[in-house]
Amino acid sequence: MLTANLAGCLFPGRPLVEGTGSLHNFQVTAQNLGTDLWGAYQANFRELADRLLTFEPPRHEKPRVLVLHASIRETSNTLRLWQMVKEELGDTMEFREISLRNGEIYDCVGCPYTMCLHFSERGKCYYGGVMVEQVYPAVEECDALMMLCPNYNDALSANLCAFINRLTSLYRKRQFFEKYLYAIVVSGYSGGDILANQLISGLNMNKTFILPPNFVMMETTNAPGSIVHVDGIRERAAAFAGAMRRQMLQETNL
Repeated sequence: MLTANLAGCLFPGRPLVEGTGSLHNFQVTAQNLGTDLWGAYQANFRELADRLLTFEPPRHEKPRVLVLHASIRETSNTLRLWQMVKEELGDTMEFREISLRNGEIYDCVGCPYTMCLHFSERGKCYYGGVMVEQVYPAVEECDALMMLCPNYNDALSANLCAFINRLTSLYRKRQFFEKYLYAIVVSGYSGGDILANQLISGLNMNKTFILPPNFVMMETTNAPGSIVHVDGIRERAAAFAGAMRRQMLQETNL
């Protein structure tokens, strides 16, 4: 999917119906639908076919973009690159930035389905905190989610992973088929594609965010602040911002 996306393909939310050989991954769905495993599997791929036939990429007069990060502003190349992109976007969009370093982000521990559903119906989660107080409302209000992901060890940072896991409670209340997913990944050496794949799996395939063409900007640099000296970086930031405008804005002549 990442290769196809970087070649220009858009994927709607949850574009894959995955059935294991036993179909045991459909046990909860079958129970909710009052059918057997095969019936749940059939219902899922029928639903996917219906969504593909009716899908229209949403456009907005002034998109609201939620920007999530867990970086230190003074030293983060990822935040500096986002600032370049943001400057290119200008006032065409509204931005809300939330640092997941502000307050403890407890990871999901897999509450029983009924307990998770109980809290999600109230727009809450058992563990509360910044996720419930700030992040859930911001996700509900946004038209696009921008994930800022430094790559330290070929994996998303703990707070960003916790965000994806904790999003399950809100997801049970409402899904995100009408919201776009974007990302900026900066690696010190290599492996940016690994993080991009994690974002696709967690937020597009699982949590139903739209994956627009070339959803991720991946760069490589090491020393703090060195991103501004990477050859052609401002041109690529401008191109990434331009793609966001073309994909989300109502004006189709951009």
